[in-house]
Amino acid sequence: MNMLPVKLNYIKIDVSKSSRVTFEGVNWTPKYQDKGGYHLCAELDPNINTYLTYQELYNEVTAGTAEVHYDYHTAPMAYARSKFGEKGLLEFKSEHVELALVKEQIINFVEKKVLDNGGKSLSRKDLADALSAAIEKINNASKTEATSSNYSNKAVTAKSYRAPSIKTFLKYWAEYVFCERDVRALVPRHRGPGPRKLTAVCPESLGIWTRFAQEFASSRKPTMQKLRHDCIIHINELNKTRKASEHLKIPGRKRFENIIRALDKFDVMAARDGMAKARAMYRPQMTGFDAVRPGERVEFDTYLLHAQTWLEVEDVWKLLTEETRKRLIKDRIYICMVRDAATGYMPAITASLKDNSETVIKTLDMALSDKTDIARLVGAETDWYGGVAFQNAYTDNGTPYISAATHKAFRAAGVQLTHPPAGQPWHRGFIETIFATISGHLLQYFDGGTSSGVDAKGDYDAKANATLTADEVIALIIRVILDVYHHKINVRTGETPHNAWVKYLQETGVRYDVDPHKRRHVFGMPLQRKIQPDGMYVWGIRFQSAQLQTWRQKDGSDATFQVRAHKSDLRWISVLTSDGWITVPNRIDLKEKVSIYEWAAARQIVENGASDAQMPYLERMERALNNLRSTGEAAALRANISPHAPSDEEFAKRQSKLFEGLKLSAPDKGWNIKPVTVAEDPLLTGGIAAKVLIASEDDNNDPVEESAVTTETPVEPDGDVENHFSE
Repeated sequence: MNMLPVKLNYIKIDVSKSSRVTFEGVNWTPKYQDKGGYHLCAELDPNINTYLTYQELYNEVTAGTAEVHYDYHTAPMAYARSKFGEKGLLEFKSEHVELALVKEQIINFVEKKVLDNGGKSLSRKDLADALSAAIEKINNASKTEATSSNYSNKAVTAKSYRAPSIKTFLKYWAEYVFCERDVRALVPRHRGPGPRKLTAVCPESLGIWTRFAQEFASSRKPTMQKLRHDCIIHINELNKTRKASEHLKIPGRKRFENIIRALDKFDVMAARDGMAKARAMYRPQMTGFDAVRPGERVEFDTYLLHAQTWLEVEDVWKLLTEETRKRLIKDRIYICMVRDAATGYMPAITASLKDNSETVIKTLDMALSDKTDIARLVGAETDWYGGVAFQNAYTDNGTPYISAATHKAFRAAGVQLTHPPAGQPWHRGFIETIFATISGHLLQYFDGGTSSGVDAKGDYDAKANATLTADEVIALIIRVILDVYHHKINVRTGETPHNAWVKYLQETGVRYDVDPHKRRHVFGMPLQRKIQPDGMYVWGIRFQSAQLQTWRQKDGSDATFQVRAHKSDLRWISVLTSDGWITVPNRIDLKEKVSIYEWAAARQIVENGASDAQMPYLERMERALNNLRSTGEAAALRANISPHAPSDEEFAKRQSKLFEGLKLSAPDKGWNIKPVTVAEDPLLTGGIAAKVLIASEDDNNDPVEESAVTTETPVEPDGDVENHFSE
């Protein structure tokens, strides 16, 4: 049973007296709130007051004209500012941040030892042993990461650390706890001291095994033996028409039963014995769930998806053309998902051809952002929301999740990254369960019928439409998650994940985490630039501010600065100074949100259009952008969900020559950029025509091609060694 989706009008952003709201160039402190919004007073003069409704505050924050700094006026934050100023974690030197994260791992290790000791303090000998054990574990992990090249684009240098003395450790721990476990407290202020893999069985065989195994969750209550017997008969029938070298494999008993045992136990009992018995049996798991609000705990998981295997399970593979099968048969895609533990909502789904830290960081960025444009691109009827600040993230111990780059990004985003130990399977590995839940809903987007004749077929071109790419596989997964999975009632909450998430966003105050400036500081593409008299040029766009020129006068014209530009928004850049990040606006009057992918594509179009050389350059760029948006190509570029998307480093290298020498100034008239539209696509209208071969009685039973178009089916709502920690 599904529920009607709840409409989200705005997100109620939670601010308190300890928060700082920066709006219209003034820092404000909340005094109190009423039913409609917040009463604020200026920090420098409490007699100056203003009022912002919940809707106005949400609009200003999303537009980037207001910022909320949580816990700004608390004692720990005031102490931290006295030590570090306004710097964020990523604004310190990279080697200092890595050392701080190592210190934090040591503290967590020792605290766990204290808990294992019944909460009693450790003796000096036990504490020294714990510190040695922690360092040994960290050094072993560093060596493993350095010698593993399967998960990283670059070679990693192994680092070795020495255990701190007891006195030094206790000093670290005291300051860390006083600053409410802010990892910046561990940054040295002076220079001193795998993924689950598919089996070797061919994907087609594995897909058939899985499809028969899923029949175990049925009211007919078939036995495992009966299902395996039926599967063997089916495979033997298929093998009669195949070459000996192409025979499908027979499932072994243990392997087949293991597939069944991997099914969600609650769903199996509900299908075989009814929902009432399933609820009664699993009530302890439902009432004992240890996350009570959205964002309190999110879970990351990565899964190696073989496109053929999954489409075989979904009964879609046989509908595809031979050409499409050949293209997809080698596609192995790493799917990275995020699930909210309290509601079951999926705030992010990304795909990549490599399982590395960059994919994990990209997934975190997506999880925190609004994804309505992606929902429209894939044809979903339901919006896809972000906005909740995550408190804890649980992952497995795979190399991408334990890498220094991943830990650095999570901590900079304010998310505590945790790797639960063995014995807590409910904190890990949920993607296979998600795929099992949405199983059977994919077929409605495909057409497997045939036409009765040419008149019924009309002018529909089967060859032009009977295709499926890896990008479309990802789009289908996202669409089914949004329009099917998000609208299935969660037995733990009693309502759908979508409704539970939207109600929390709108009715309960949340720490809003889609601040475009914070996202750019943390997730922006790293670049290097020098400050010129007219500012900085990034991708041909001029960025300038008085604050930027102040740093040019201080550090000189030859100084190189670290710059970050977010790939989805080129309206601002962030420049790292010795005082922290500063935000610099563009000076070409670009007020619309334009992604780097759109900008690069428009530049390429302009460079290839020699006939328009007499037009002003910005007018040509504007026309190219509007063409991209009107044809729907911009929507796909902005979404950036393709597993074939280049890494930041690859993209920067590829586009450096394209923008070389380009310096744009403000246009004579303002930009007139059209809104983004989505291109027509059979996936979005409910059917993909499949080319099928049928026997023709008039042609000696030679196969001929025909296709059919279905109407839309509505969707229910060892290396260099460095020593540290010397006293």
